[in-house]
Amino acid sequence: MAMSSANYTIHFTNIGKLVKLYNLATTYQTAIRAWEEELAVIANDNDDEIDLLKAALIISRSYYTYLDSVKNRTATAAKNYIKEAVRKGILFTGGTYDLIEILESLYEDMTEADEDCDASAVVVGTGPTYDSDNTGTGSLSSPAGLTQLITDEAWCIICTSISGGAGAEVWEVQGEPDHHKVLSDSLTTGVAYTGADDNDQTLFTTTLTAYTAGTGYEIAGDADSELASWSFSGATKATNTDSAGDVYVDLDQLTAAEAGDNNNQLSNWTNITGAEYNQNTDSLGKWYVNIVDDTGGFFHVDIYKDSGKAGGDLVGHTATYNGAGAEAIVADNSSGLGGTITIDAVTAADTDITYVVGFDRVRAYKESGKTNLVCDGGLVGGGATTLNAQNSSGLTGSVTVSYSDGEADVQVRIGFAFAVDDKIYFTTTNDEAGTFAEFFREALGVAPRTIGDASETILDSLAE
Repeated sequence: MAMSSANYTIHFTNIGKLVKLYNLATTYQTAIRAWEEELAVIANDNDDEIDLLKAALIISRSYYTYLDSVKNRTATAAKNYIKEAVRKGILFTGGTYDLIEILESLYEDMTEADEDCDASAVVVGTGPTYDSDNTGTGSLSSPAGLTQLITDEAWCIICTSISGGAGAEVWEVQGEPDHHKVLSDSLTTGVAYTGADDNDQTLFTTTLTAYTAGTGYEIAGDADSELASWSFSGATKATNTDSAGDVYVDLDQLTAAEAGDNNNQLSNWTNITGAEYNQNTDSLGKWYVNIVDDTGGFFHVDIYKDSGKAGGDLVGHTATYNGAGAEAIVADNSSGLGGTITIDAVTAADTDITYVVGFDRVRAYKESGKTNLVCDGGLVGGGATTLNAQNSSGLTGSVTVSYSDGEADVQVRIGFAFAVDDKIYFTTTNDEAGTFAEFFREALGVAPRTIGDASETILDSLAE
């Protein structure tokens, strides 16, 4: 063991004094910024006030710059203390006085000695968020397997190459606000990668889920998570989507209802199988039904998908009957209908019967105003729903529905290929709980892992 617990405490007490000075300078700088913001609000009504503002800003900037120099000198002092006193204390044997190597050795010694400083908790938050200026609109999943941290509140990946095709794009990773590069080389879609900063400090391990052409992801509106597993085919940006590659979706539920059966001759409509919204029904989920008199006390049922009841709109019929009971539905025009309908009475011909199927209905439009329907679908009871092209849009797809109370204005981005310079943002949260950890990160530019874990034996109070 290189050092005793007492020696660790001595070294961190000395470093802690520098940390306190550094943090005090930061606190004063924060107060100066608040003063400047207050002045900008109250001293801008006339020339005299503006002159006063300028004079005050000269003073505030002078102090701010001075405090920057204090922080820089304090950080340098801490580095020198670590390179000299701490290096000797841990019997560092490296060939150079490299700060990162010394701190790594310190971390290893502290781990063996069960000595720890309080670490800041940095975890992956939300994401991904796709930049509105992206030329392409492919989709990726959030990173998994975070082994250390990204130290910013947000970080982004920037597409640098698409030569490998969809699913093999190359990305550069940057921290917010894009002022420093945190990976020394590139990240490829679908390939497991361990990211490190410029000092070879491990930051995270991740595999970005391979891009799948046509996969859609929700941007807004689905408060109850009633829609999932989007898939699209035939998308053309700005033709059957908006200019960003988005469609706008409503989910509602049609109430099953019969109307016009004045003689109560038909029932058990739900025993008819194969109903497909806006394919073998109309856009209201409705069938238009005739009871046809075949003479001699015999009748049969014709079912149409349109109120005009043209021959091409016939989707099913029954055989001739002259008594009550279940009658099989025979499909017409390749409609897919089957099952049975129940004849409750044999009374008279009737051409005014309608039936609405109780679909969970999904309708997608190419713009937020919802005037151009591009695809829709529906099913009874939830599950995977086929989305069929409407108005010759060419856009088809599917979505899984779990209906609770419906959604309006769900915005879904359809996955086109990524393009060079596309940006995707992920968020991280940092509780900044470790006083030493945050000083090492901000002032010395090293990852908090260098000095400890979550259970502290070296108290943060040494630096407060």
